[in-house]
Amino acid sequence: MTHIDDDGGEDLEMPTDFIIPTPHPGVTVAAELAARKLSVSRASLMMRMPQSRLARIVACERSITAESALRLGAFFKVSPQFFMNLQTQYDLATESAAHGAQILAEVQAV
Repeated sequence: MTHIDDDGGEDLEMPTDFIIPTPHPGVTVAAELAARKLSVSRASLMMRMPQSRLARIVACERSITAESALRLGAFFKVSPQFFMNLQTQYDLATESAAHGAQILAEVQAV
């Protein structure tokens, strides 16, 4: 969608229904492992995390729990809250897409 300003310049506007999908947090974990050239097996050993858990996170088949966030945060030297925020954003986006309209129609605001 294009909008012409009063000064004749062109502004680009995003359509209001345009939604950028929120990636599963496992995509971020996988990218960080790849950037460090680490396998899931090696990283899980270094984090003292079951390999199957990390593999399922990286495959976007499992959520990041508080314990996993603590281990990932310590491993990547970032706040565990970073990984919890990724998971929360993904969960909200997924639920909103699946049930958001229904919930908005059912709930009476105060």
